[in-house]
Amino acid sequence: MRGTKSSTVLQVAYIVALLLRNFGEASGDRATISAREIVEIVSEATRAQHVSRASLVKQCQCSLHACSNDMNQDGHQCTLELGDNEMCLCSEGMKLNLNRSYVRTPPGVDPNDLPPHITQSVCLYQGLDSVFRDIGAEKGFQTWTYFGSMAGIMRIWPGKPRRRGLTDGSFDPQLGNCRTYEPRLRPWFIAAVTSGGPKDVVILLDVSETMGSPAGQSTRLSIAKLLVENILEFMTIADHISILPFGRKTNALVADYLLKATPSLRANLVAAMNNLEARGRSNVSDAFSEAFKILLKSVDLEKTANCQTVIILVSDGHNCENPIDGVCGDGLSEVAKIRGEIENGQKSLDKANTERASIFTFSIGQDSHNALERRIACDNGGTWSEVTGTDDILHKLQLYISFLASRRKGDSIVWSSFYEDDSGLGRMTTATQSIFSFDRSAGLRGQLVGVVGHDVLVSQLGDSGFSYLSVLGTVTGRLGTCTVQNMTTCEMQVLRGMEDQCPEILSKSCHKLEATAHTYYSSANKRLSQGDAVEECKSLGGYLIELDSEEELSFASGLADDGGSWIGLESDLGGVWKWQASGKEIGLGKFWAPGYQDRDGFCASIDSRGTMKTGQRRLCDVRLPYICEFDSMGKAGKVCRADEVNKIGPDDDAEVPSLLKCLRENGLEEEVEKQAILENHVGGVEDRAVCGLGPPRKTEELLCCKDCPNRPEGSSESSSPSSSVVLLSLLVLNMAITFFFLT
Repeated sequence: MRGTKSSTVLQVAYIVALLLRNFGEASGDRATISAREIVEIVSEATRAQHVSRASLVKQCQCSLHACSNDMNQDGHQCTLELGDNEMCLCSEGMKLNLNRSYVRTPPGVDPNDLPPHITQSVCLYQGLDSVFRDIGAEKGFQTWTYFGSMAGIMRIWPGKPRRRGLTDGSFDPQLGNCRTYEPRLRPWFIAAVTSGGPKDVVILLDVSETMGSPAGQSTRLSIAKLLVENILEFMTIADHISILPFGRKTNALVADYLLKATPSLRANLVAAMNNLEARGRSNVSDAFSEAFKILLKSVDLEKTANCQTVIILVSDGHNCENPIDGVCGDGLSEVAKIRGEIENGQKSLDKANTERASIFTFSIGQDSHNALERRIACDNGGTWSEVTGTDDILHKLQLYISFLASRRKGDSIVWSSFYEDDSGLGRMTTATQSIFSFDRSAGLRGQLVGVVGHDVLVSQLGDSGFSYLSVLGTVTGRLGTCTVQNMTTCEMQVLRGMEDQCPEILSKSCHKLEATAHTYYSSANKRLSQGDAVEECKSLGGYLIELDSEEELSFASGLADDGGSWIGLESDLGGVWKWQASGKEIGLGKFWAPGYQDRDGFCASIDSRGTMKTGQRRLCDVRLPYICEFDSMGKAGKVCRADEVNKIGPDDDAEVPSLLKCLRENGLEEEVEKQAILENHVGGVEDRAVCGLGPPRKTEELLCCKDCPNRPEGSSESSSPSSSVVLLSLLVLNMAITFFFLT
């Protein structure tokens, strides 16, 4: 990467941060050392729970919800360990459950009707209760210890009831107007997953007329704006950002170069974005061209993070670069062209001596066209996701957030910036650690499962202030330090998952698939109508390919052209699809691509967007490449010489290995079976994952140790270091940030 004035400033800031951190550590800060130990213990237990997930779901017992009204369980006791509560004037402290953790569910989710991924998250980590109890017995407790999952579940100990019966602020009617909580947007969670280093992000937001189409109770554009707003939550003040709407015009919001992602800039971007309307026609090619111009101009102006580079495409897949009869297409005909243009843009970043962009794509709307979006993500080290009006947006960001978390070298403890405790204890910081789906001993990290945290109050960092400065120095240093590592192809395949993994693109014409023992020929430059392709394959001694399994579909998709290749599937007038060679009806449940029904025609093609759901309905007279299948190597002799046939099997040396091969090479092949077992069992436990909430009760009944009046307004107290320590810390913080962000 190119050295810049910015990088020099970052080095100076980091040196200052190290001095602060080492100064604090030299004082023997027991609070932070204890926090690290607790997080390591809980993290190890959480990983073990995830590894055993297939059996744990079957044993699921209901967890107490923090908004439950039925708190008459063993383990509740009145304690002053965490002080008094602002709602009570009770000398005995407040009621906490020291035997069990409480769960908090994502806002808007009915605890009596949990989606499968949330049910899994509730059930899998119940075993942490015994770990929490052991920590309490050995170390006592002075704050909260918890696990927040990517599914939006928070499991927190000691268990404390949430405020309920609210009439203003953020509350959930499905939980008795209980105060909402979103762990994935809290400072501790964001600190853990963004700790790899600062990033430059350009967001391409489709605002063309098709984005105004309904999507459930909203529009595609409204969903896209909400998605972008959530992406901005995972930006830090060390990052740089630009949002580039494209539709009637392609103009960046605020500036045509990257800007520091300060809270005020992010707020301005959201306000400007919310004023955008769906107009004009989309041109993805122009949008990417402008994105690379923004990145290159920012490099010249030295306005970059000089660490990670990301482009995010948010679109419904209707590309209007070359409309047919005035109608926008699904991008199939432009895939190869746009892929080439993006590669040219990446090469321009190479020449500028800066990191290539990892490109993430999001298709907005159910069954939206995604051929271009999926192919772009596969080419450029990113992932693809579909987002609909009923989806949990943050859950749909899991792959992107997993990528950010996975790029960080090592798995040491990460300290959050200082913030106010949501439960009212006061100002605090959190020791955090990201948890991934695979065991530490595996060669792959896997997807991000969640974050373990243990809070430390400012008042616990010591009157000397050295511990405070230690954490402060660590946080300041983390913001400006680039500790990213390159993601391997297998690591990216694991993030994408089984259904959305990228295919192995096979450049040769002739291949033998070990699973079928058949030989296949893919025409490269020769294009025929479907009828002519049928006759061509017959004349060569074979037939237009017939797909009998998902494995064969995955293989054939790697042979297919970006714009589609003919296969031997056709429909009769009644809409029944049959294979031409055998006369059998199609039996693949994951064959058709989203939006295939929008096309006309009685013939079918497949393309290279992925390993599943790549089938398209086509007009039979369209000229496309084609794939011939031969029952034996000998029958393929007219077109394939034996020494030119590429053999495809589980041990082949693929440039883009399948997910199964990646797992097998790292001793993780049982992970697929575990997940299948898990999904089968979840259906039987969703009605008992969370205990019933019970009849309504007041917060004071559940939290206060005796009947007592509400605390008068403004009488709550909070603890903090001495004023001299705060002044010294603020002075140091100001100095570090001034150095850090000087440009």
